[in-house]
Order: sequence, then C-alpha cells, then structure tokens
Amino acid sequence: MIVSPPRVRPNFGQLRSAAAGQWITILSAAGLPASILDGRGHACPRCGGSDRFAAWPDVNVRGAVHCRHCFTRGSSPRPGDGIATLAWLHGQTIGQAAEELHDSLLGGSSTGRSDGPWSLPSPTGFVWPAAEDRGIDPAVRQQLQNIAQRCASAMRRSWLVRLSDLLGVSVDALVTLGVGWDAEFDATTWPMRDHDGSIVGIRMRSIDGQKWSIARSMAGLFTPSRPRRSCRRLFIVEGATDTAAALSIGLPVVGLPSAGSTTRFLRPWIDRLGPAEIIIIADNDPVGIEAAHRVCHRVIEDGHGAAVLCPPPGVKDLRGWIAVGNGGGATAAMIDALADGCHIRRQRRLF
Repeated sequence: MIVSPPRVRPNFGQLRSAAAGQWITILSAAGLPASILDGRGHACPRCGGSDRFAAWPDVNVRGAVHCRHCFTRGSSPRPGDGIATLAWLHGQTIGQAAEELHDSLLGGSSTGRSDGPWSLPSPTGFVWPAAEDRGIDPAVRQQLQNIAQRCASAMRRSWLVRLSDLLGVSVDALVTLGVGWDAEFDATTWPMRDHDGSIVGIRMRSIDGQKWSIARSMAGLFTPSRPRRSCRRLFIVEGATDTAAALSIGLPVVGLPSAGSTTRFLRPWIDRLGPAEIIIIADNDPVGIEAAHRVCHRVIEDGHGAAVLCPPPGVKDLRGWIAVGNGGGATAAMIDALADGCHIRRQRRLF
C-alpha cells in the first residue's frame, strides 16, 4: 500500500521571506495581471467596478493589494500581504493559500520532500497550480450551481426581453449563457464556467452597470452552458456582455472575466475545441488594445496561432460594434472577413 507523506505546515515567515521581491511574478502566475499591479486604480478582478482595486506601492515586496468593495479591513481574509491576496483571489483560507504558495515555491516540499533552498523560479518557469490540482471544494461548486439555477429560474421571459433590448443582445444568447436574476441584490447573474462547463463563479451585474462576483467565486469563462465541441476559428472577448453579443450573431466565442486576464481554464478550453486560429477582439481604447495583445501573447505562448482585431474608430467594443444602428452593425460574416485579413502570429520554433 502506498502511503502519501504527511503535509508539512507552511512556515509563514519563511514564505514571506522567500517571496519578497517576487510578488508581481507570483500574483501574475496566480491570475492577477501585472498590468493592474501598478498602484493605480483598476477594475477589481473579483467584483468589477472601474477603479476600486489597487496594489500598494510596495506590492513586489509584500504582495499586498486591496479593493474598496470586496477586500477591505472588514473582509475575511483581510488585506495585508501576498498570502492574504492569494486567499482572497481564490476564495481560500489563509492556510490553504500558504500551502499552495509553499508547494509552488519549493516544487512540492510541503508534501514532505525537501528539494532545495527557498528560491523562486524565473517568471517563465513559475506555474501556479491548475484548478484541478488546487482541489476546488465540491461543496462550493454545488452551492454555486444551486445559486445559478435558482437565479435562472427567477428570471422571467419578459425581463430577458427587456435586458436584451437594454444590452443590444439576443434573448437566446442570454438563455444560452444561463443569465439569471437575484432579487436580493437587484442584479443579473452571469455564471462563469471551467473548461468542462461546470460553474465555478457567478458575476453579478446591476442595471446601472456595477459588477462584482459573489463570495468564493473563481475567475472562470463566460461560455454557453452546452459548449460546442470544435470550431475552425475561435474568438476571445472580454466580459459577459461582449460574449452575449458575439453569441447573438453566431460567433464561436469564449469570454474572459476581465481585460487582459486569462484564467487557468482557458488553455484546456482551447485545446478541446482545437481551433486553427484564435482572434482576440479588443475594446477600442489604449487599455483594451494593450490587454488584448497581452492575451494574444499568452495564447501564442501556448502554441496557438492568434491575432488581435479592433472595432472601427468611434466604436467602443464588440457589443457596440454589433449594435450600430441603421443596419450598419457588424455581422458574423463581416467579422470573419476581417479576421481573414489578420496576420496570424505563431510561436517561432528553431526546429
């Protein structure tokens, strides 16, 4: 009989000492893009907004960030260092986050092995544990599933029609994404899924456009509840409503939870669909374009051919592009034709 070695309780002092000066690399690998760790106000990767999230000036030393809405002195965990940041980001306890950081830094020494001194691999070699390896609590998955089903059942057909008119997307797209209604918060609910279609998080969106995620949500993908099995060309967009817009015109699409961020579920999702090429549709502003190129670079690093496509001048995003009045809105055929003209970049190989 094979007996697994006992887990070693992480030493928090050693963890903080080992990670000091490397926190931007660690947090980026864990799912917080380096672009939002610059000390300025940004949309929160957990609860949305516009500028409520920020990293402290010494983030690379301590790993501390905060959000005025969901990660404050009154939250659990409380902000203060990188371990608390990881726990907040992944909906974990401080102990669970410390164990994962310990394993990632030491290559598994918290399982009883001693593989060498405390040192962090280079950024290109640092890999945060995949969600499957992180052991997502089945009870939390079930709770999220129950909430999503309850809210979807509460969403009346007449409300879906009003929401589709408000957003400029089809009712069918909203139904396909499993959009629901939560009366307690007066907000629509948008499930986020893993690469197998299971719900791992729920994004809330109020009628006035405020966005946040419910407690213990993970940053997943906006995808149909019944995803397609394959496609020749896959489009990647940012946000739930752009995903709904793409589905409204029949584009094969997957939506990311925030600008420039990818989740650990994106790569297996792409691998399962097996597209010949991937087109990232950017929001048409400097931040959106930079974020789209960042996603494109990551997709190329994973071995796929990819390119960035922007809406025309004066159009903010894909949803606005499709909703342009007087019959001038983008169609799937139009966007496909523009994608045909994109230069698909691929990773260079020596052999």
